[in-house]
Amino acid sequence: MYNIVLSICKCTNETSNLILGLELNDFITAAISVGTLLLNILFYIIIAPKISFRFQKKEDFLKYSSEFITFLSGVNSLTDFEGVPTKVKSYCVSIELLFKSGVAPEPLRADMENVFQAVKKRKSLTSEKEIEEWNSNFRTITQKLRKSLAKYTGTF
Repeated sequence: MYNIVLSICKCTNETSNLILGLELNDFITAAISVGTLLLNILFYIIIAPKISFRFQKKEDFLKYSSEFITFLSGVNSLTDFEGVPTKVKSYCVSIELLFKSGVAPEPLRADMENVFQAVKKRKSLTSEKEIEEWNSNFRTITQKLRKSLAKYTGTF
């Protein structure tokens, strides 16, 4: 076996000397350099953009989620609900568009829809007792939404 490998190396060395005027070591070094160059090109053209795109989408999801929860935390203190359902729906759509299917997974989607329906309902409430009950219920709904969002944004 050793003799076969040795004869192949001699033949390769002689052939490379005749054709290129190079030693076998030079030929192997050149082949490794070309291979490394091709791997680098493959990484920077194909793999790196995919990694960057996914990272950007995760950052966008975190940004929209935190802005949405921050906005919802101030909804209880509002007296004028004009445009609030539209803004809530806008946040929901922005979050859903970050998923491949364009629709959030079911627990998150249902929680966002519950928040939207609750805000829509709040526009029609007038009595203090109803508003007080709505505030309590809205806190619960918002906490549930926050926990659903944390499944996709949480790192701890």
